[in-house]
Amino acid sequence: MSQTYGIYVQVVNYATIAGFLLYTNGGPTTYPGTHCSLTTQYGKADGLTSSTFSPREFNGTLHTEANGPGGSTLGSTGTCPGPMAVQVSGCTPGGGVAIIYGQAGSHVKGGAVCNGTVVRITRPTLCAVLTADGSGNASKSFNAPPGACGLSVQAVDVSTCATSNVVVL
Repeated sequence: MSQTYGIYVQVVNYATIAGFLLYTNGGPTTYPGTHCSLTTQYGKADGLTSSTFSPREFNGTLHTEANGPGGSTLGSTGTCPGPMAVQVSGCTPGGGVAIIYGQAGSHVKGGAVCNGTVVRITRPTLCAVLTADGSGNASKSFNAPPGACGLSVQAVDVSTCATSNVVVL
């Protein structure tokens, strides 16, 4: 089933970032991907209610990852710094779930467990290994220190080596 979504980039202070947020006049252009595609249409100046510019194309890179059968879904609650929790669903019931964190990027896992699995974190650090319940869900509560804010978190199903999406604290 095909679905259409929009992407909206909100800039906190447009005046300080205007020279770094780039675009090209033109389009629409469709950029095909492995499991989705991006079609450029139009742009807005400063906010959703501002002037519309069409045709306009975003100059940047869109990184996507599959989250279909065999993959788990990771979510978070709370505000960093402070009390937070991560919840993962879609894991192997009763199986182990590794929660890793670090800077966004890419890393190929070595070692005996899940060797060759690509995670979306550079030099990941293991936070915890949880046990999924009978429905394949697991969660971890923690108090996030200021230094954790902005770090990426991902879950790895240890039984299947399937990875979740990434959330940012």
